[in-house]
Amino acid sequence: MMAPDNSTQEVTIEVDETGSQGESPSQSTSVTETTVTATTLNLNLLWVKMLPGQLTCVESFLSLLAFISILSGRTTWIFALVAVFSLLWTLFLICLHLFQLYRMFDAVPWMLAELIGTGVFVFVWFIADMILLGQLSRANTGAAFMCGLFAFLCFCVSAYIGVTFYLEQVKKQGTPMPSVAVAAEKAAEKAERDAEDDDDSNSEDSLSEMPTVNPIPK
Repeated sequence: MMAPDNSTQEVTIEVDETGSQGESPSQSTSVTETTVTATTLNLNLLWVKMLPGQLTCVESFLSLLAFISILSGRTTWIFALVAVFSLLWTLFLICLHLFQLYRMFDAVPWMLAELIGTGVFVFVWFIADMILLGQLSRANTGAAFMCGLFAFLCFCVSAYIGVTFYLEQVKKQGTPMPSVAVAAEKAAEKAERDAEDDDDSNSEDSLSEMPTVNPIPK
């Protein structure tokens, strides 16, 4: 997807011409240049094929089903509220990763924010399921409870994967709030150190291969 951004820049060029009779007329020429800047919006379809992306899509679908089921049952507003906020959160994560919006705000610790949000929904889904469990005798609550239960399990798996990945990034980057900028900076520093080590090793090899000069005997 291309989103062109057109900007027009006006450039004035002054040309001085000297006549044959010593006159110096000044001629001004106006040139208009149009610069077209193309902004590419890349879709990260690889994220959808990975396990965290698939879990997020399933969580979004289960949250929608739970909200529809609880509306037909008309039992408790707490379960419906949890389902709505869970649906909005998962849709936000899908847009964040699918359109790579985190690259626009790389200073934000997105991994930590996503991990905290996932942990919060693990807790609230557990509370909502426990509340609805005591109301299973009412009509049209069994489907909503099953959707909420599977959503809770999916959020638990997402939280486990998020914690594991977050700890790995903290161990690699050496910071409690890893981000894309920190990872790029660490990779650049490592590449510079490797290049310096290669240069030093090449210079040492060239010196070792130089022929030695035998001293002249007296």
